[in-house]
Amino acid sequence: MDKDGTGRIREILERLVVETDRCGDSDCALREVRSECRFVNQVVYSFILWESTATRAERAIVAIDESLADVNELRVCLPSDLIGIIGSRYPRAEERSRRLRACLGAVYEREHAMDLSFLEQQTKRDARAFLDGMEGMVPFVASRVMLLELGGHAFPMDGRLCAHARALLELEEKPDAMALLLERAFYAGEILPIYRCLERLMNAETGAARESNETRETEKGLS
Repeated sequence: MDKDGTGRIREILERLVVETDRCGDSDCALREVRSECRFVNQVVYSFILWESTATRAERAIVAIDESLADVNELRVCLPSDLIGIIGSRYPRAEERSRRLRACLGAVYEREHAMDLSFLEQQTKRDARAFLDGMEGMVPFVASRVMLLELGGHAFPMDGRLCAHARALLELEEKPDAMALLLERAFYAGEILPIYRCLERLMNAETGAARESNETRETEKGLS
């Protein structure tokens, strides 16, 4: 008997993965990060993606790469300067900039370099504890680094993904509870395709909504 509902969750999301893969939508939310300072670059990209969309995050990362030399320069970049790069209308621009700067500062304070590769030598539990304890860190970013870089049993979940998951699964959980529920429903090696599927759907639907708004604005201007 499926007492906790995980069987139903698995069935819905596994079917969705198959359908999404068949459509072949963009997978830019899982972009390859630079091999140099790989873990730190994953932290940076995950912070930029947090509570945003893959398309907007990609544009923001390009702007950052064009404006700053490397992650060390990003580390000392003032929040106001980073906002100027990614745009003041970027979701949670001020909070995102402050948190990212604090997090990168914590990396340098510990290692005297922009390097988190020591996480590979730690147990998954210790690596997660370190990430969660970093100043400025949010659960979505810590989970995403664990999943993508360390193969950990973690489901990245923020408000935007949670809203989508609630609609798909007909549940009312908040982000932290939704992440725990999905971690119970899937083994570590099964989570990546599910997370990738949710990001792809979010990005596709956001793009479709944007195109619809632009079409309405165009039609309004012609009327």
